[in-house]
Amino acid sequence: MKNSPNESKRLLFYCFSYYRIKEFNKAVGYFQKAIGADDTISQNAYFHLADCQLS
Repeated sequence: MKNSPNESKRLLFYCFSYYRIKEFNKAVGYFQKAIGADDTISQNAYFHLADCQLS
């Protein structure tokens, strides 16, 4: 399901909030939701999602 740009940005805010406090399991869920279109938000989310999964 494709997110609107504003929805993706809102989700990315949550992603990074959890990512920064090292709550990787919670961040993963939001990163997966933020991925929707072939854009820079999705590329950024994919990168950080992989980092969460490796941490």
